[in-house]
Amino acid sequence: MKIEKMVKSDQGEAVTVFRQAYQNIEVPEDEEAWFVNDLEESFSKEKPDSLEFHKISKDNEMVSFGAIGPLPFTRGAWMLRWGTTLPEMQGQGLMTELTKFRLQYASEHTEGFAGNVQLMSRRPNLYKKLGFREIYRRGPENAATHMIKIINEDMDVLGKE
Repeated sequence: MKIEKMVKSDQGEAVTVFRQAYQNIEVPEDEEAWFVNDLEESFSKEKPDSLEFHKISKDNEMVSFGAIGPLPFTRGAWMLRWGTTLPEMQGQGLMTELTKFRLQYASEHTEGFAGNVQLMSRRPNLYKKLGFREIYRRGPENAATHMIKIINEDMDVLGKE
């Protein structure tokens, strides 16, 4: 299995994976609409700073995906969104690998200075293992934990070594 950038023709398959993964998770009823909007915007030429989706496939079928994008009005700040894995593929380290890939992506695109990666997670333990720290917990109607990880820590905020 390898990680690849999602292409526009992957949208239908991504929605199917999303529906299967979220079928037994209590989420706001408009969560799928938010996801579809972010997915569609990621392929829009009019929104160059939108999310970039990456996928993992097994036997040419998408089994996991996640997105990364810059936080608006900030330099070196990124957000991870929509980390999703098919239920039957969970527990195999796919989201860990996809998250490591997205962290590397953020680090490479924040070259020369320190930055950060933020996310909201309903399952924060995965991200704690990768060095994320909890900032606050949102809920109870949409319980999720806001988390952050510093990248390029060897650089100070002004870009000097």
